[in-house]
Amino acid sequence: MLCLIETTKILNRYSIRDIVLEIKSIQESENKENYRGLFRITTEKRIFVCRISNEKNYPMSLVEKQSQFAMLLRSYGVNTAKKYVSHGNYCIKHLINGMEMLITLEEYLGEDISDINVSILKEFGEIIGKIHAVSSNSPIIIGKSFISDYIQNDKARFSKILEKAEPPLPNLPYVHMAELLHDNLVHELAKIWHLLPLGAVHGDLGAFNNLMRTANGIGIIDYNLAGDEAYLGDVLSSFYASIHKYSWKDLFSTISESNAFLMFWKGYSEYYSISEIEIAYFSQVSALFDGLFYCKCAIEIWNDGFQEEALSMIKTSIEHFDPSAHPFPK
Repeated sequence: MLCLIETTKILNRYSIRDIVLEIKSIQESENKENYRGLFRITTEKRIFVCRISNEKNYPMSLVEKQSQFAMLLRSYGVNTAKKYVSHGNYCIKHLINGMEMLITLEEYLGEDISDINVSILKEFGEIIGKIHAVSSNSPIIIGKSFISDYIQNDKARFSKILEKAEPPLPNLPYVHMAELLHDNLVHELAKIWHLLPLGAVHGDLGAFNNLMRTANGIGIIDYNLAGDEAYLGDVLSSFYASIHKYSWKDLFSTISESNAFLMFWKGYSEYYSISEIEIAYFSQVSALFDGLFYCKCAIEIWNDGFQEEALSMIKTSIEHFDPSAHPFPK
């Protein structure tokens, strides 16, 4: 998708005249009609990351807002990659092979995190706390939500998780119980979700996802899923999505879940002061995301052929969906 000539043209549009030495594909989708590509561009002076897309759900106005949010965070000291501007815009339209693409260009921030410890978990919490603090004090509306949309518009159904199982899970009482617990939590939280403090969030941070090692500590990249979310849902989903992600499970094997959460929450609390309404619904929101991502992991294990282990996890998911097992950390 990105050749030397097109790369040079893109850099020139951002008033960058560097000589390009190497172009490396980081990520590319096969569907050219709904395409996203990430490319690392090395010049004789520096390294850039160029995002190219024509995704139908990501119009130019949304990508621009997400980029503005990233730079707002950077202005407040959050370690995020600098995005470059072309004639006042971060996002530009550019023809490549006759197709109109949306382009953003940013500095290369650092290497992926490959190991986990309590220090990194604390920094992970700190970064989300900083983001929520900035959003609270300097509101910016992105105009799209992901988690909030699903919870408030009756889209978050356990049946959608079960649909991912191949072959389908057997018709067992504890599978139905997990479904009932999940859907009841969503139903109850949908009634009060609009009461929770909400603002712009990154929306796609995990212990090994979009967190980078940099000379200035942990940094963050990729605002593709940035949107307007309830802070409590964002912070708890970020933690549990990390702890229960199937491909990361072994990386967390030496750290207990409770200790991991306490370190993560300690970092978060240093920067964001949780409100009374968030404390009131903490247990329910925590139980929802703990159980949800635990069951998603179980489905992945099932699909890998470890059916007894997967069913055992579904059976014990009742504990994860239990709000009484998720007291607010004192």
